[in-house]
Amino acid sequence: MDSVHAALLTCPNITHLDLSVDDPTCTTGYASSLPFNPMGGERYPNLTILKLYGYDLRRTETDGPENKINWELWVDAMDWTKIEELGLRNPLPKALSRVLGTSWTLRRLESADPYLMRVLQNNTLTHLSWVDRARYNRDMDPRAFSIDYADLDAILDRQGKSLQSLEFRCTEITSHGLPYGQFNFSTIRDRTENLAHLSIDVPRNGTWPLEILKDIAAIPTLQRADIWFNMQSECQRLYENHNHANPDHTLWTRSSKDRHFGKDFCKGEDRFQKPYLNKTSALELFKHMRANKEGIELSEVTFWIGDWMTRPWESLVWGANFLDGRRAQVECHARDDVDMEDWCVVEKWGEEYWTKSFPPSIPWDDDDDWELDLEEYDV
Repeated sequence: MDSVHAALLTCPNITHLDLSVDDPTCTTGYASSLPFNPMGGERYPNLTILKLYGYDLRRTETDGPENKINWELWVDAMDWTKIEELGLRNPLPKALSRVLGTSWTLRRLESADPYLMRVLQNNTLTHLSWVDRARYNRDMDPRAFSIDYADLDAILDRQGKSLQSLEFRCTEITSHGLPYGQFNFSTIRDRTENLAHLSIDVPRNGTWPLEILKDIAAIPTLQRADIWFNMQSECQRLYENHNHANPDHTLWTRSSKDRHFGKDFCKGEDRFQKPYLNKTSALELFKHMRANKEGIELSEVTFWIGDWMTRPWESLVWGANFLDGRRAQVECHARDDVDMEDWCVVEKWGEEYWTKSFPPSIPWDDDDDWELDLEEYDV
């Protein structure tokens, strides 16, 4: 942090800062904010691109005469209204959000902060990434902060006319997911004017959500889409989420869950939501969307399923969740030089994901192997 701070003080030509501060580790230590002089008076260049992940803006600098908070010293040092692209993992202090609310230059935002969305100037964003609901601290249970369709309504009401790219989804491994049948996807068409790219969760309940995909295809300006499906079946979701309903918060092992649900509950391929995503099914979905497309041609759709959560390399060992490492991606491109049957390509790790006992990157051969190490937590 000291070197970053020194560079910002001495290099007036810096325009871009991308700073990630994950949980303290042997490499990151415990420095979670820039070491401003608590007396103030320091000056940074006016950054146009600022990305802060895990940064502690709320830290109080106790050595100064007024006990200023870190973000107050940063606002003194730099004009935040000059920022054109902002990326945040945690919500901003409301006072700082109000500073950004006076800006007419912010165009690209990566944040799921409802208050910030409320105070920004309407129809000024061209690109928005809203993944999960922002948390005030990393100790909060992320499942309690899942996004919902009220967030999407607010986004479309305030920024729909200017948005060219919108990402709105939740990470299945850390959220309850979006409920099926509680949002009219056709309203996206009526509330946007320039939307060329949409990345969005599409919930399903045992069948392909063809009507929802048709509504998405009806957006006349849309050229590319990323469609995110849930991988877990409903019985697996119930099975997996049982830890969070466990009143004493002890860890459930396979054997303890079997005693609770029964040994034949949700086994094998029943743990995966059907229909399965593969080359054939993705091509049919792609053709369905293209057949119902209005306006500009839909040339590219990527279908995603499973665990795509980014983890720091020093994060905990995988295996504590059924979804860990299980994922599939199918990219579909309409190309004149390729036969239609080959428009869609499955990335190799996702082929027949529902038949694999564990991801190839994990050294165990069977689902039960890793759980044998957890018997001490049996309840």
